[in-house]
Amino acid sequence: MESTQEIIQWNREDKDIPVKDRKPIKIFINSNGGSLNSIMELITICNLSKTPVYAIGMGKCYSAGGLLLMGITKGNRYILNTTEALIHDGSTGTFGDTGKVLDDLEYTKKFILDHTDIPENEYDKNYRRNWWLDSNEIIKYGVADKIIENIEELF
Repeated sequence: MESTQEIIQWNREDKDIPVKDRKPIKIFINSNGGSLNSIMELITICNLSKTPVYAIGMGKCYSAGGLLLMGITKGNRYILNTTEALIHDGSTGTFGDTGKVLDDLEYTKKFILDHTDIPENEYDKNYRRNWWLDSNEIIKYGVADKIIENIEELF
């Protein structure tokens, strides 16, 4: 994934700069979703980065785009007041028995519950449908940390 290589390169270039003095990497998310495997790779590299990585939801954080937003280190996740997120059971590329499909669902559920403030009973009630969250719900459920109120916060 090109984005992961760019983050690795940014860290390589910053390696002699104290972490507190590094200019953060900002990922602007406006996504209809995508591959779970690819997004998990990007989330992992972002969270390994010594250069701080911020996620900024700008409109659509659907499916894997929502996972990216929630997967970034808490405190570094921002949205605009018009941002929406979509949480759902996803589509599976798993082949084999039903147990393997259920394992994939449990993996995604654990990731979401570990990276948000969504209560398990609320998740269980909503995941099998397209669960749309507006900006206030995104903050309420800890999918992101703050709504950007000033354009200068994007600089």
